[in-house]
Amino acid sequence: GERIAEVGGGVGIHGDVQVIDGTGLYLVPGLFDAHVHLSASPETFGPMLIANGVTCVRDTGAPTQAILDLQSRALSGSDLLPQIVCTGAIVDGDPPIWPFSEACDEPDEARAAVRKLAEAGVDQIKVYSLLKKPVYEAAIAEAHRLGLKVTGHIPLQVSLDEAIAAGQDCVEHFTGFERKQMTPRDGSWHRSQDLCSR
Repeated sequence: GERIAEVGGGVGIHGDVQVIDGTGLYLVPGLFDAHVHLSASPETFGPMLIANGVTCVRDTGAPTQAILDLQSRALSGSDLLPQIVCTGAIVDGDPPIWPFSEACDEPDEARAAVRKLAEAGVDQIKVYSLLKKPVYEAAIAEAHRLGLKVTGHIPLQVSLDEAIAAGQDCVEHFTGFERKQMTPRDGSWHRSQDLCSR
């Protein structure tokens, strides 16, 4: 079918199969780009990603229905697109930074936004910079209750330690790492960038 059954030298050929001579060539698994905004120009980015071996992407913010439609087209093979894991609309404060976001000023609004995105069929939830801390925490708790991971920015009102405590699963662009409380180490202060190596 569409799965690799055997890899290695001297693999037995069974039945009617196509044999490709790989002499002088190389084969790698499909690459994964974990942060794209594919809906900005799918007719450009889709073929470009595929041509460079990227067979799966994680789209981290787009109008929900637009990216879900692209996801369906990718699965059907009707367009030259990589497989898509998506967040749909961003969950942000009110007013939000991006116009396609779910604007949330209260915890109940964040929970409702997460449920709306989950019901639409997104794979993950993306939180963003302008969320108030209680609203942010409500969004994460609701996403986890629904079995969804949360990625995005650490909001401006939230420290890295608070984001870790809230359970944010992934941080894009290292946003918020600069707000890590500095602690002495061997009588000197270390920079937040040192956290990346720990």
